[in-house]
Amino acid sequence: MSDIKKALTDEIRRLAKKEIKLAIEPLEAKIAVLKKRISELSKQSKAVEKPAKHEAKGGADLGGGVSGVKVRINAKGIKRLREKLGITQDAIARIIGVSKPAYCSWEQGRISPSAKAKAKIAALRKISKPQLKKIMAEMGIKSSTPRRSKKGVVAEPAAADAPIAAQTSDTE
Repeated sequence: MSDIKKALTDEIRRLAKKEIKLAIEPLEAKIAVLKKRISELSKQSKAVEKPAKHEAKGGADLGGGVSGVKVRINAKGIKRLREKLGITQDAIARIIGVSKPAYCSWEQGRISPSAKAKAKIAALRKISKPQLKKIMAEMGIKSSTPRRSKKGVVAEPAAADAPIAAQTSDTE
């Protein structure tokens, strides 16, 4: 009698497993298709988010990013590059995508730029002035540098740049 009981329970288990397998196989196939779709959508969203994050941060796309290559940058070199390009500290900081105080600290040698910022600085070394002007125009950055007098003090705007004000005297 125990042999019959054991045979029946084994047969019931076998049939139950078969029924479960028949019910689960189509669901597993659907799950595989959905996982593949999720992967595709994830890749698409990352591709869309990457430029959006870059624009939100404020850095320019300088192209030709130097990735995986060590870039030697020092304070004097950063300052020379900025002066060679003829732009202000604020403008170059916005192009790179950092704050002006951070950029000033780089020029003074108090701190060094991150690897990402070094790559952008290296890309700026290879960029021409017309390309830089175009990038600055796209970002809405003014392209002028402050005029300096012979003593090194920032000069007031020239009369041609300043609005003409009617000068009247009280005696007239």
